[in-house]
Amino acid sequence: MDRVPSDETLTESIKSLIISRNTPVTIAQLQRDYEELEGRKIPELKLQQLLKYNKTFHYLKPQNGQEEKFDVRYGARMNRVKPQRKFSQPPVVAAGRALKNPIIQRNRFPMTSAVNNLNINNNNIYQKNFNGNVKPIQKLTTPLSERLKRKGELSPEDIEVANNLNIPDTWFISPGNSFDKLTKYCQMKNIDLPEVKFLNNPLTKGSFKCQVTVNGKTYASYNDFFSTKSEAQEASCIVAINELKREEELSKNPLDSSNSVDIAQRIWQMIRNSIGGVFFKHIANLYIENYKLSLPENWSQHVVKPFDGQLFKLEINAFNEEILFAIGDGIVKEEHRISTFTEPTQNIPELEFPWKDKLWNVFVTNAFSPTDISARLIGSDYSDALDKLLNDIEIIMMSKKEKPTEIKVNYVYLTSIAECWHRIRVVEINDKEVNVICIDNGDYEWISIDDIYVCKQEFLTIAPQAFKVSLFGLEEFESGLNLTQLFEPLNYKSLVAEIMMTKEAYDTNKSKIKMILYDTSTDEDINLNESLMNSILQSVTTPTLSQKDSNQIIITNIGEDGIFCQLSNSSAHIQQLINNISKEELAQYRGLYADKSDKKKVYLIYDGRLKNWFRARIEKLMDSDSHLMYTIDHGYKTLVNVQDIYRLDKVSYVLSLYPSQVLKFGLFNVPFTEENRKRLLGLLPIGRSALAKVVTMSANNIPQVNLFVYITHNSESLMCNINEQFVQTLGPELQATSQDDAPLIKLERRQLKNNGGFITVFVSLVSSPMGFIIQLQDDLKELNGISNDLQKYCNISGKFTSLSDIQKGEVYAVYDEDSQKWIRASVESVIDQHFINCLFVDSGNFKTISLDKMRILPNKFRALPKLAMKARLYGVKPKYRDFSPDDAIYFKKLTENKSFPAVIKNIHLSDPYEKQEVYEVVLFGKNEKIHETLIKDGRALAN
Repeated sequence: MDRVPSDETLTESIKSLIISRNTPVTIAQLQRDYEELEGRKIPELKLQQLLKYNKTFHYLKPQNGQEEKFDVRYGARMNRVKPQRKFSQPPVVAAGRALKNPIIQRNRFPMTSAVNNLNINNNNIYQKNFNGNVKPIQKLTTPLSERLKRKGELSPEDIEVANNLNIPDTWFISPGNSFDKLTKYCQMKNIDLPEVKFLNNPLTKGSFKCQVTVNGKTYASYNDFFSTKSEAQEASCIVAINELKREEELSKNPLDSSNSVDIAQRIWQMIRNSIGGVFFKHIANLYIENYKLSLPENWSQHVVKPFDGQLFKLEINAFNEEILFAIGDGIVKEEHRISTFTEPTQNIPELEFPWKDKLWNVFVTNAFSPTDISARLIGSDYSDALDKLLNDIEIIMMSKKEKPTEIKVNYVYLTSIAECWHRIRVVEINDKEVNVICIDNGDYEWISIDDIYVCKQEFLTIAPQAFKVSLFGLEEFESGLNLTQLFEPLNYKSLVAEIMMTKEAYDTNKSKIKMILYDTSTDEDINLNESLMNSILQSVTTPTLSQKDSNQIIITNIGEDGIFCQLSNSSAHIQQLINNISKEELAQYRGLYADKSDKKKVYLIYDGRLKNWFRARIEKLMDSDSHLMYTIDHGYKTLVNVQDIYRLDKVSYVLSLYPSQVLKFGLFNVPFTEENRKRLLGLLPIGRSALAKVVTMSANNIPQVNLFVYITHNSESLMCNINEQFVQTLGPELQATSQDDAPLIKLERRQLKNNGGFITVFVSLVSSPMGFIIQLQDDLKELNGISNDLQKYCNISGKFTSLSDIQKGEVYAVYDEDSQKWIRASVESVIDQHFINCLFVDSGNFKTISLDKMRILPNKFRALPKLAMKARLYGVKPKYRDFSPDDAIYFKKLTENKSFPAVIKNIHLSDPYEKQEVYEVVLFGKNEKIHETLIKDGRALAN
């Protein structure tokens, strides 16, 4: 029976499936998707335990008789769950006395030219578009309660919004069926008319599938076969129309590649005046209407859901229609922002920074990334004052502790952790615990309600000491990377900070203070911003497809010889860095580098066709003003005018050093022909999210994967195996092997003669010198020759659905998880309705195989006999009754998975009824016979 993966592996797989589906799922849906992806099911009890008790997942209570569903918590989805430390002071130093380390001020060394080249402009596409003239939408003034009384009818306002759908007139002016609409589309675009091709179902006679090719891209319905050709044609044309609609939409309105916060705030701005909310299905078209940008494919999951309750409220009416409301003030609170303000009922002063000084002495309390560092000031008005206050709190709390009658969010209280008192502000409250932040060091922690005490006004005379820091020049690393380990050494260090912003700039949003940190503890001052930048760049590795787990990817291009993609977690980060570049200052860096032939140099280019910015290298210098460029994050080539090419290291030093993000792969057992490429163009439009499971590596080290995407079919989200869409394109010769009308040939054993001659054998499995399995070396070459055809056949052939189809002793093709290949095996016994005990007839292994991983073995693969032969070693006997485990292991190390010249000495029958031969053989090692080695080493006696 297959081993159940670890909880960590299962959690990651389940997380990938839920994120890819982009909607909460039921247990049944998860089981189905996991089985499609991994080829096995998760034990029901194990799955329920993971979903309900693992903090990665969120349980959604069933409503109106619906099934219970689960989702991924937003923190786990974005991989931004930070390690939380208990409130603590630096090691060895007593509480309240950590900041008394004096700092000697010195002249600062400026940042190097490399850091000066960094682009520090934080303006991005959101700030330009969002603050501009946003086109207001029709105000929906009818209350929601009144709209619900209309039994599903849209209000006049909703009808007006719905009529603004950004779908080209092409699809409305043509009457008739979908094929007629496609024909009219081709005529208007002046391209070749649609080509239709019908495919017969090789497993069921009288059923059809249709492929329609439009402008070099082939579309088809997914796993459906139809009883008539007209139904099959209509289904494939509907798929083609939907994909072409999306393609036209993106060509007119490029994909918005901003981060989720920017997009969420634009949506909030767009719908904020709609008192009655806006139907969720209209949001994408309204976004195009207002911003001339298309929303990402999974926008609802990554944009709306994370800000539910902060920017948005989602309601479902009586007719199961989703309605989105804008709430709040449209400002996204930073995840770990430290506020220096509190409720008016608590009179606590605001921290006054020494803005007149260019250099500050600071103490770092915790550091996670370049833009997520907490610190406090050192000096008589800051650290010394805090020392005295904490000492006073400690003395008073020894004799008088007062419990609050009520705990309120945003109020300041006291708590004791590790015998140290802290001033804390309440962030969130649940039944028994409270999430708090220490206002004097910035640490977050969940603590028991019983551990919270009243903070008297006399303890609020000192301002909260912790404030947020952003490292100047390193803002481009603000997201997408896990840098906690690199920043850990900053914790509990006293440093000198060079302030890189004005008081006026800080007062604008009260967020983070930009600074350069220096370590002055050595003879030479160390610019920590610079050293950290170098460490970060060294830690950024080239992305690869995991060969162990499933990979969440985004399709970027269908090339001439492969498919190109990005890992989902890296694509948005790189594009956001590009978006953050100030485009107004690019003109001075326009053009090629001095060494035009250097193809390693990275440029920033603007692709007018896609209306977006990309990183690229020179593919080919042309004689004209345009050059052929290769986009290193997307894998496609394009001609770009020199006016749209910029030297990237002058614009963003960090981006110029980031490794290429594009990955290339092929589909397992699907040849990359021109016909298949056309089909892939229809199946995998640019920007489509997918799951890739690496099966093997090709000869030139290109991953060969099973690829899965989610499609909407009959109003249900289903996982579709892209590889299976090419069943009909593998050629008539292979399809002929799936016909099983002819009686199956009985598979015989390989038999050898005792003629005293030399043979070459491969030892595939060892128990002891008295029993092991051998194969003829020449037979293995022939077996490898039919292996590729066997893999292709099994990947397109039908599964067994009932144990009644399985016969004991018969040979089948079974899928081996260890080798990840289809191999030949005989049925030895049935364990239960799902699992069968099988013998691998070519290697001698026994394994348990699930019914769904068994296929009929056609006669084409039965010409070669069973290759596994039983053998025993000639010339030895055990020292005692049997060979000891140590002696057997010693022999196993000498022989297993190795080839030997051999001579057959005797042939015995292992069982008079089974009549299977056992070959007594001499194995010749490099220097001596194997049985002589065992005797010499005291592992056996001569026989």
